[in-house]
Amino acid sequence: MHSAAAKIFKTAKRETQLVPSAAWGIDIEVRGMTMGDRSTLLTDCYTNDETRHPIYRKFYPTLLRACCYDPTDGMQIFAGISDDDINTLPAEEVERVSKICLRLSGLDSTSDKTVGNGSGTTTTVISSTS
Repeated sequence: MHSAAAKIFKTAKRETQLVPSAAWGIDIEVRGMTMGDRSTLLTDCYTNDETRHPIYRKFYPTLLRACCYDPTDGMQIFAGISDDDINTLPAEEVERVSKICLRLSGLDSTSDKTVGNGSGTTTTVISSTS
């Protein structure tokens, strides 16, 4: 492995934020997504047509599974819980926590939504808040 790559892998840390949830009676450690999690979200949770609209019944469960951890043991809070079960949660708290997940993952409305590819063109990154 190139020494620069080794340094990146050694020092790269996911951004985190401790989020108290009075609605759920717990604290949540929200972590920014890994590239793998983000790729899954952008591939599996958007329509495959030219509109690329989010499929919210898949989007929110995938986002919560990727980003929400128990701060006491470091385990994913929503691991193993079905999309259908997650979709029964109250929308207001899911939306509040999801906005933090998106911000820490660089996908919120304040994030730069274009990614340069070095050829003088850009690719737009679709976010759920667009």
